[in-house]
Parts: sequence; structure tokens; C-alpha cells
Amino acid sequence: MLTYSYLFADTVWTGQTATTYSDYNEFNENTTINYDFAPLTKSLSGVYYAFNSLDLNLFYNQVWIYPNYIDCKMITRDLTYSVMFWNTYFFRTITVKDITNVNLNNVNIEDITNKSYKPLYYENFLVEVKKEGSATVDGYFDIETDDTGDYSHLKLTVRGLRIILLPLYEYISGELSIRYEIPVVISSNMFNEEQRKVLVDREKKNFTGRFFIDILGKTSLMNLFELTGGMIVGVPYCIEPLTPVEDDLQYLSEFHVNEDFTNYREIFRCKYIFIYDKEQQNFTAEEVTSVDATNKKITLSESISFSFKKKSTLVFPMILCKIVSINPKFIKGKYGEVNLELQEIYANL
Repeated sequence: MLTYSYLFADTVWTGQTATTYSDYNEFNENTTINYDFAPLTKSLSGVYYAFNSLDLNLFYNQVWIYPNYIDCKMITRDLTYSVMFWNTYFFRTITVKDITNVNLNNVNIEDITNKSYKPLYYENFLVEVKKEGSATVDGYFDIETDDTGDYSHLKLTVRGLRIILLPLYEYISGELSIRYEIPVVISSNMFNEEQRKVLVDREKKNFTGRFFIDILGKTSLMNLFELTGGMIVGVPYCIEPLTPVEDDLQYLSEFHVNEDFTNYREIFRCKYIFIYDKEQQNFTAEEVTSVDATNKKITLSESISFSFKKKSTLVFPMILCKIVSINPKFIKGKYGEVNLELQEIYANL
């Protein structure tokens, strides 16, 4: 029986730094081998947890991929993820035999077929999620190995929504109209007088207008039409945009704006904001967790990955809508013009 001492979970290990400090006799199954493993990188959680020998079979002597679930949330650009393939067998080499794409449209995985991984060895491979494709990304890669039993197939799930962000600020036609539908309950009192109760929690917004769609990528205007039933679009809908105080928004999860929120009441209701740097041509959609009117501060669920300079960046409250109807007009150069009727949805991404 093998026992191991002072092993840690939630970190990356290298067998090359292992040292044995008792003799190993392959003919004596009761021989004890003690390993001290030094982490090659810092713990993923920042804390080292002791692993006793009773727990080892739950972690070692199998193969892992980390993460095994990729949540893309809003897919507004091409995304790349790094996934770790980890062979935690002590004495066995593992080879990838095949990779099957199950219900993933325009999601690519680095080809690691026929690649072998030595014992206690890990290596990263890439997964690319393209912004063009079906509206919903919900499938998985089946990674088949030459391992046996429960670990012969590894499942890497990828999910998300491809969101079309429109319009970019400089392409707004100025012909967007917003129609509010506020349902009411009409009844009569004892004097036969009409009474109306507004159902404020069921307010709907409908948008109708001309939009210019950027079709620089492989996605043509016709692809957009084919996906009408499931496509979701993000619409910045503030006439006057907000402007940031900070010099650059990159790596920030909260930032301040110059404007008073009094004239931007929609900011308190939106779940997402649209940020656009008109000089660098960077844009992103970010989830909002809170809005502080007193300090003119917006807090996001995650830090911003790209550079957005103060002098050229505009911030809009943004809503997610489904396409009710779509009417193509023309394609000119790299832009297509369409008439859209949209209805607000409340998607939890």
C-alpha cells in the first residue's frame, strides 16, 4: 500500500521536484513511499490545504481538466480560454485519443489528439469561442483518453449567449423611438367609477428604429436574419452618454462618472452597461452590481479587461432585447442598415 505525506490540493504540482526518502522495493507491496511535493505555481485559491493519505484517491491517480465548465456569459467578441489538462497518475502516461464537439457552434479547441502526458504532468490548451455563430452556446467537448473506467472521457462544457451590440455610438441614426407599455388593471368602485391600477413591475419597452450593423466579420446580414428567433441584442439607450473620471478603466471593477445621475434614471434599473472608446475602437458590455448616486460611482461584477481612455470613452446604460421583427434595407461597404423592432428581456447570464 502506498502512502504519501504532506501533499496539497488546489495547486499545481511538478513531479520533478519530488524527493523520496525511503527505499522502494517493487516486490514488497507493504513498502511505504513518502513524497514531498513542492508547488510549481501558487495555489489557485491562494491557500495550501493539507491532503492526508485517505483523500488521495479522490484527487490523484486520475486525469483532470480545469476548468471543466466555461461560462462565457455575454459573447460580444472572440474569446479565448486556457484549460489545464492534468495527469495526476504517479506512474502512468495518459494519451488523448479523440475529441468530439457536441452541439458547439463555432467553438474551437486546440488539437491535443494523440498527445501524451507524463505522470504528474500538466499542460494548458486553448479553447476559442467565436462571436459569430448561433445565438446560444450550450454544449461540450468530449475528450477521450486511453485511461480506463470513469476517467476515459472528460467533459468540457461551454455555455454563453452571443450578443450583438448595436448601435455603436457613431452609427446611431437618431431615428430610434422608444415605446413604453405599462399594463394596467381597470376596475370599478362602488360608485361605478373607473379605477386603474398600474402594474409597474410589468413594464415593457419596445424599440423601433434604423440601426447600422457592423458586418466586417464573417457574419453577414443574412446570418442575422436566420437567427432572428433566438438572437439577443444589446442596446445603449441613453441620449447623452456618461463620461468616466478615471484616466483609464482597464483593470477597474468600479469607476466614477462626471454626470449627475438625476438625469439618468435608467442607470438604476439596467443590469449592464455599454462602454465605448471611439478613438481606440474598443467596446465592451459589463454587468452592473450597484450604482452609487451620491458618489457617482458604478460598480461592476468583474474588472474591465481592455483599455478605455478618459478623453474618448462613453458609457451608456444598456438593455438586452429580443428581435420582434427585422426588415433589411441595404448593405453599403462594411455596414448593413436594418429596421428592427425589439422588446426588452431580463436575461440572467
